[in-house]
Amino acid sequence: MKVIDNSGIKKVHSNGGRIQNILLEHNENTFKIDINSESYEKQSYAKLYVLNSDKKWTLLKAINPLRDYNIDISYRENFSQDSFKSIIQDFKSLIKKLNI
Repeated sequence: MKVIDNSGIKKVHSNGGRIQNILLEHNENTFKIDINSESYEKQSYAKLYVLNSDKKWTLLKAINPLRDYNIDISYRENFSQDSFKSIIQDFKSLIKKLNI
């Protein structure tokens, strides 16, 4: 699995949000991981997409970082760049299992 791009965790200016976007390549397919940690649980998400043959992103899985992983780094100034590591690892494992 090859990482094409990784934004690292960045601050956004809404609800103390922290985001990370990753593009991956595996078995000639392109995948995208989008993670957003917001102060409101319902606005937080982690999503895994695959680029389909029409060059559109197809959602494969969506979870909530707080509810599903107990991760909330919104409004935090001191956080590790590995804060979303468990989510990313689980999505990478899913990509390998899908074998697409």
